[in-house]
Amino acid sequence: MVDEHQLINMRDQRSCNGCTKCCDGWLSGKVYDHAFFPGQPCFFKSSAGCSIYSERPQDPCKNFECVWVENNSPLPSWMKPSEINCMIVRETFEGVPQLTVYEAGSKLDSSVLSWIVTYCLNKKINLVYQVGGGWNRINF
Repeated sequence: MVDEHQLINMRDQRSCNGCTKCCDGWLSGKVYDHAFFPGQPCFFKSSAGCSIYSERPQDPCKNFECVWVENNSPLPSWMKPSEINCMIVRETFEGVPQLTVYEAGSKLDSSVLSWIVTYCLNKKINLVYQVGGGWNRINF
């Protein structure tokens, strides 16, 4: 039988589990001299995921921080990147932390935008988000 503490820990342990949005060509970076960028997926992405997962570099791969998979993520389970076609990432701009929402396959859904804007307003977190490819910002 699972007690309440174990259930909370199980809920908080998230994994990519088939989601490859960070490798699909929505972000920019370089892995072992192979560039990826919007429209160009990572060279090492395969139908099964990352073909070099055990040898992937620290930067950008291991350092990438998808908010959905963070321990004790503030995002609800329904906001998995592969389900909502966007990625929510912690970044820093001019020394100030922010959440950045990258569209990843379709226009940002209004329910996702509403949730993340409300969360950032309540927590006073700067937010940068994409809608239809255009960038928007809310600062505190």
